[in-house]
Order: sequence, then structure tokens, then C-alpha cells
Amino acid sequence: MSQSNGVRMTNKGEKRRSVTARLQEKKLKLLTTIDVVTDGRHAEVEFTTDWQKEAECRDLTINSTFLSFDGTLFDYFDGYEDLNNKKVKFVGHATQKIQEERHQILRYFRCLGRIVDKPGDHIPETLEAIAENAKGLTRLSGERIWVELKKTLIGNHVNHLIHLIYDLGEASYIGLPANASLEEFNKVNKNVEGFSPKPMTFLASSFKTQNWI
Repeated sequence: MSQSNGVRMTNKGEKRRSVTARLQEKKLKLLTTIDVVTDGRHAEVEFTTDWQKEAECRDLTINSTFLSFDGTLFDYFDGYEDLNNKKVKFVGHATQKIQEERHQILRYFRCLGRIVDKPGDHIPETLEAIAENAKGLTRLSGERIWVELKKTLIGNHVNHLIHLIYDLGEASYIGLPANASLEEFNKVNKNVEGFSPKPMTFLASSFKTQNWI
């Protein structure tokens, strides 16, 4: 069906849960898999053509919608409504999603910085699930942690989100110092408004000594 609609497919990432579609010289990564076995970091997957099953496997409601070639929207978890209302919600139960893939905690923070208008607009049950499963972040590689964290640092509401990471007990599990200088972080965050500092510039401002960098 894809080829008949002018879409070329490559399957190099098939074992990593994705295939790449090329449409009008633009590459689109497609995730059309369901987990068969997962340990919170790695998963054995199989590809599916059942869009509802695929939607159930997505992390956030805003990431669980699909659009057909004729413009039909498939939205099983009100993701379109949440996107319009600028809400970040997990598909189903937050605890289950986080335990399936630990990096969902960091993705939640990152998406908050890109979607919501009000920095404190959280679902209490979601924050509880994050706090209860914080230790699972130790199973992630440093590279994976930094991929998500640096995007959070250059998003909106960064001051609120970094404080939230500490308040929920996440910091020590992602390599951040327990007694960071958040006051200095706040000061730097305010002083660079309107500029585009590097993520590490933000992060380093909370370190009290060079040995922490």
C-alpha cells in the first residue's frame, strides 16, 4: 500500500522498532510495533497493522494518533484533544508505561517543556508514578539520559522542570549532584532569557565545583 502511494520504505531499523518511509524526499521514521517482551530498557517486538494496538503501546496520548492517506484521523486516546488543550498524559496507567520503558520519565519532562503553557500543570497520579519508579532510571545509559535531558534544558519551563526532577527524587539516578546549587541555576536561567545557551551551560551553572562537571 505504501509503495502504491509513492512512499519508499527502508527497514534498517526494524530490530529497533522502526522502519523509515521516504515521501517527497523527506524521511519519516515509523514506529508500528508492539512489545512482546520488555525489561524496561530492551524489548522484543513484532510489527502490527492494528492501529489501536499500536496506539496502546505509545507512551503519551499526543503521540498515539495516526493519519491515513485520505486524511482520516485515528485517535483512540483523545490525543488530538490533549494536544489542543496542551496536556501531557500517559496512555493508560503512568506506572505501567514507565515500568515498560524507564526513559518515559525523561520524555515526560521533555514534552512538558514543549507542550504545556503552565509549568505546574501536572496530573498528581503521574507525579506519584514518576517518584515511585525513579530508581529504574539507573538502568538507562548515560547517552540515553543526556539525549532526553538536553532537550529538556533547551525547552520551556526549564527552571520548573529541573526543580521538579529534584523534588521527585530523580536527580541522583540520572547523574545529577544531590546538593546542586539550584539558586545559581535559577539566576543563570533568568539572565539568559532571550538567548540560546547550550544545554551544558545551564546544567553546569548548578554545579558547585569543577569536579562535578
